[in-house]
Amino acid sequence: MKYFALLVACFSVLAAESQALEVVPYAALDQQMAKELFQARTGDTIVLVSDGELIPIEFFLDGDLFALEGQSKLQLRVLKTFFVRPHCHQLKFSLDGETWCGFADFCMGVLTATVQPEKKSDDITLEIHSDIYLRNP
Repeated sequence: MKYFALLVACFSVLAAESQALEVVPYAALDQQMAKELFQARTGDTIVLVSDGELIPIEFFLDGDLFALEGQSKLQLRVLKTFFVRPHCHQLKFSLDGETWCGFADFCMGVLTATVQPEKKSDDITLEIHSDIYLRNP
């Protein structure tokens, strides 16, 4: 039954594709609008995120080996304009507003975290480096 409901939702998105979609700039979103949009199964709203915009993010880590202490609030700077929209219980991303894919196929980059003891020493640094090359060429 759950599969059937998801299938119906996906078909309703395809039907909605023929209708005009509303494009809303990221800067115009308030917290309530963003929550409703990004929790939607499907939607007729596309969010336009322009290059140069700053997106506030929070990190959360609570695992069996590490937990993040305190609040970790950062800002991501958008380097390329892109679009995002809800589609079949997921967020889909696009550079042109026509070709859509999931985040793992959309984003490439590098993530680096450096661990340094409080007692500084030029000899001791542990660097954790991860390439994020998930997009298909």
